[in-house]
Amino acid sequence: MSTSSRIKNLLNHKGDLQVLSLRLKPELINKLDEYSQTVSALTSETVTRSSLIETFIQGGIEELEKQLAKENDDDALITTKDNQQEQQRFFLLNTNFTNDENDHYKMLENGEASAFYGDWKHNIERLKEGDIVFLYQSGHGIVGYGNADAYLDKREHHGEVAECYTRKLNNFIRLDNALSARKMKDVTKTDFNFMRTMVQLNKKQGEALLNSFKA
Repeated sequence: MSTSSRIKNLLNHKGDLQVLSLRLKPELINKLDEYSQTVSALTSETVTRSSLIETFIQGGIEELEKQLAKENDDDALITTKDNQQEQQRFFLLNTNFTNDENDHYKMLENGEASAFYGDWKHNIERLKEGDIVFLYQSGHGIVGYGNADAYLDKREHHGEVAECYTRKLNNFIRLDNALSARKMKDVTKTDFNFMRTMVQLNKKQGEALLNSFKA
């Protein structure tokens, strides 16, 4: 999406916003003033510095996502770790909301963990019965969790045979409020790689997340 299209979309769709404080150089602030006034003059709509910053940040995020996705494509299949002292394993699974909202809602409504195509789907194959899987919705946070079932279901996806690998999540809990990336870091005192389809968490991370939901 071009910057001009983003600005038009911004003018037509004013959603809920959160406060974020920024420290910028005076010349950059002046540039924002120039552009906000120019766009306002050309469109006869009031465009603020804040709205322009939001537009530019969104464009930068999407570009960064593309670059990180290319790097992660070569490493789509995770290497799971078994530790006899850590019999309970924990995983963070992206619900594919960005690519297909229907996939996301099916996982939540059915209480299941799914992945699609290529090596990504084989991540589900590597889950074992009893593994705790946290479902993560991009842009929102952890939206549910449960224990992986022993049975691996291979389904069609958009007419393509066996391109969706799924496991039922037993004892599934759908959260009323998503646990955001920021809160995940606060709870576990660690960072996460959100660009991978699925990542294995260590015991401390998994238990800290579980305890936060039960608090």
